Amino acid sequence: ARTEWDGENFCGNPFTTLSFAAAVVEVELDAYSYNEKIKGIWFAADCGDMFDEKSAEKTIRLEIQQELTRLVEGRNIQCDSCDITFIKSRNKPGQLSGLVHNTVPAAFASALSVALATQLTKLPCTEDEIFSLIRKREKAGADEKQPDAAPPAEKRESAADTNSAVRIQKDSPAQEGLKEDSK
Repeated sequence: ARTEWDGENFCGNPFTTLSFAAAVVEVELDAYSYNEKIKGIWFAADCGDMFDEKSAEKTIRLEIQQELTRLVEGRNIQCDSCDITFIKSRNKPGQLSGLVHNTVPAAFASALSVALATQLTKLPCTEDEIFSLIRKREKAGADEKQPDAAPPAEKRESAADTNSAVRIQKDSPAQEGLKEDSK
């Protein structure tokens, strides 16, 4: 049972009603223009017992459109597919305001970070920032693939030891026996 907020003892529930929401954003990143495209948004909310679901859906769609204008600086991102679901509940009616603002940008940043294979750290992002993150990721990937020009002394010694071991194995009596068998 929900208890009312007790300010003196700091216990109970300070909120009159609770609303819950989740959002998923599918992002596609164009490798040539470095522009992102939102392929779909899925939004689900539990706002308790709803009086007018159609009006609530219109409100959520409007808030999603407003958030899309704030994700990338200087550009309005479009989304052709937007699925909104309200979870049926007998809880007291809850607030819709702020649910989109608290979920859609985070889902967008997460999806774009996956597409970039590096962490996007701020919104709104810029095309230059996305380009810079891609270049940084590509440079890091290239550095991992290239061998070091001069390995440290310890590594050189172990590399020499490995080469010696290989030479010893090649000249071992077992190797000589293989040479004789092949003749």
